Amino acid sequence: MEELKIYFSDFFDVDEDIIESYGAVNISLINDMPLFVDPFLLFNSEKPEY
Repeated sequence: MEELKIYFSDFFDVDEDIIESYGAVNISLINDMPLFVDPFLLFNSEKPEY
């Protein structure tokens, strides 16, 4: 039986430690999750359209 691929690391075959070293979250791809964008990243951006 094939293993159920739930997380980003499972689906794309990426080591969880590498994801963590980037400061990213190993999100579940089978659940609906709200996306959070840090408003200060937009506020401090050099792009005027942001």
